[in-house]
Amino acid sequence: DGASISSSTYYKGNAGTVNVETRNLSVSNAASISSEAGELSSGQTGNVKLLASDTLHVDHAQVSIRNLASVAKPQALTATSLQLQADSIQLDHAAITAASSGNVAASQIQIDFGRQMRLSPALITTSAVSGNGGNIRVSGNGVLFLQQSQISTSVSGKDNGNGGNIEIEAPVMVLDTGAIQANTAATKAFGGDVKIQVRDVLSSGNRITVGGAPVLFDPAHFQSNIIQAAAADGPGVGDGAAGRFRLARDP
Repeated sequence: DGASISSSTYYKGNAGTVNVETRNLSVSNAASISSEAGELSSGQTGNVKLLASDTLHVDHAQVSIRNLASVAKPQALTATSLQLQADSIQLDHAAITAASSGNVAASQIQIDFGRQMRLSPALITTSAVSGNGGNIRVSGNGVLFLQQSQISTSVSGKDNGNGGNIEIEAPVMVLDTGAIQANTAATKAFGGDVKIQVRDVLSSGNRITVGGAPVLFDPAHFQSNIIQAAAADGPGVGDGAAGRFRLARDP
């Protein structure tokens, strides 16, 4: 309820790990659970892991890893991850983010759920400026519901940085004004790969825009459902290319 749990580093040391294990977890009213590496730090964030055996509810709050550093050898850093796991996950006006504003690759996001996961509305995203975008993987045994919500990886820098990959695996995915996007703005980089393995896909208005040029998702635009992996140069143009998209429906 407005509180925070965090680990951070602002100089040479590494940020520590944040682990929360409980039966039910509610993060609400501008509360946050996070790890951060400051602008003048070594650039090594910590892992963040939330494990709830029953329910995980993030309501008007955020869970994040943020990296503000630019370092001489970003590839020498240990990759970190943000993990959520619960039987039921509810994200209301919530943000699950892994962001890098320097030259370090964004951390990865891994979400595992049991009977259901609902975003209404919410944002699950990794973003980078000059580093590579982080990967996102969402896996569950029940329904994944995106209402006015987005799952995305992005790179905003113009020079380099490949878009992160997105992988979704669930029996049923519902898009009610929802977007899944793996894009990069860099002219010599690749958009991330998007792999969706589900049995059924349901979309509001029976509409889904797949592929094409990068689209700015607007959750206020009713029945706008988007799935794409895009790069600034597009497929086969220049040195960059759009990522690959795969939708596999289980029998």
